[in-house]
Amino acid sequence: MYEIFAKLLQERGITAYRVSMDTGVPQSTLSGWKQGLSRPKYESMRKIADYFGVTVAYLAGEEDETPSELRVEAGKGLRRVTQKDLDHLAAYYAADDATRAAIDLLLEKFKQT
Repeated sequence: MYEIFAKLLQERGITAYRVSMDTGVPQSTLSGWKQGLSRPKYESMRKIADYFGVTVAYLAGEEDETPSELRVEAGKGLRRVTQKDLDHLAAYYAADDATRAAIDLLLEKFKQT
């Protein structure tokens, strides 16, 4: 199971530490999972799955692959999530707190126009 988490980390260019900080899932939980000593509780798995935009079943190794197409509500309808969108999201989460705060401000101003 941890292999899927590690794969998602690598694909998105994110560290386990960043996931821990952003989701509130303790590093000790992730470390125990990595060492095969434990498995995160469902609530922690849900937080991690939501963070990566995958299902808990996928993260737990119960589904073979991620959904082939993710969609988000944008404007007046649904829009397909592209790899570029995921790359931007990964860069956002990899950024330091000050940079993310600046991006958040920019997006808030953009939504107001």
